[in-house]
Amino acid sequence: MSIRTWLSYGPAVGPAKQELAPGEAASTAVGPASFRYHSVAFAGGRFVAVGSARTVVEPPPRITASYATSTDGVTWKGGEFPEEYALALDPLRPDAPRTPKVFALHDGRFMVWTEKGVIYSRDGLNWTPAAPAPATPFDHLDAWCSCVGPGQILLGMNHRSSGTTLNTQRQCVLRSTDGEQWQVTRTADGQAADEGLARVRYGGVFSSIVYTGSNYVAVCPFNAGGPLGLGATTSNKTVQTSTDGMTWTQRTMPDAAFSVSGVAHSKETTVAAGVVGRGSARRVATSTNRGASWTMRNLPTASEFGTERVRIAAGGGSFLFVDYDESYLSADGITWKAAGLPLARTAGDRSIAFGNGVFVVVDQTNTIHTLKPA
Repeated sequence: MSIRTWLSYGPAVGPAKQELAPGEAASTAVGPASFRYHSVAFAGGRFVAVGSARTVVEPPPRITASYATSTDGVTWKGGEFPEEYALALDPLRPDAPRTPKVFALHDGRFMVWTEKGVIYSRDGLNWTPAAPAPATPFDHLDAWCSCVGPGQILLGMNHRSSGTTLNTQRQCVLRSTDGEQWQVTRTADGQAADEGLARVRYGGVFSSIVYTGSNYVAVCPFNAGGPLGLGATTSNKTVQTSTDGMTWTQRTMPDAAFSVSGVAHSKETTVAAGVVGRGSARRVATSTNRGASWTMRNLPTASEFGTERVRIAAGGGSFLFVDYDESYLSADGITWKAAGLPLARTAGDRSIAFGNGVFVVVDQTNTIHTLKPA
């Protein structure tokens, strides 16, 4: 059964289609003010953004899911997914629903991962549910990030099973050659998938993976304050590399307090982005040997309010760094300048995608930001 656009905004939302000049940015309100876009991806010549749509208070309380698609990052159309994909809402735990995330597959399709199932699309408007649901060895999986490599896609996952304590998670990477059947790979801790994988503290799951052209680099932020702020967990196990997505090697950063949550690669440079200490300075590190060794770098300003949700992406010869309401651009990962995106001061993840010459950023609001690097 195919899910089609059942609540449409019409052929276009926001300003008329336009060509951004180098260095120019645009911010577009896409859909009702209740929409909150959490994730964006690019494939097949178009962007797709997904998130929550509106809260339904009639029993059972739930949050519906939204989507939008664009080829230029400025003009969008989309709607809501049917209510069978709504997220369960516990009034006592309004942050409990796992928000939907969209990933680009290596065959040009989009895959949206929700707690109610997985759905696919080639154009971002017509969606087909997975039948049957993708096979995995775990019951409760949260998808955090994806990476397309030669003939395969990797998903960085977080597994919480019944009986797992609030502050413990299991880190894993799912690998697929068709986007529908998945295999759990080993992390650098060396435990097999059926042994439960590495148990890590809250915040210690892969949040970003990049393919450099010859290997994969994955990063996982640690909770610098420990679970619920109790005790340090600065284990300096924040970066891992792999040549095939199956076997992973632990790498170290020059600063053991550097918690990395984003990674990107352009030309011969890999850039990792994060913070040094919880709520401390935003920093980046660069590598010219595909993640084997790193050099710490500074941003133009040393903010004291960095988060553990820093994101970075590469495209058009530039890197774009985003965290909370700050954004920076760099051509080499060493020298940075303010990008000036009017990001909202909202909690939660940011997401970046690059395609058709522009960056697209979503920030937990219904505004989608577009930037063409100079």
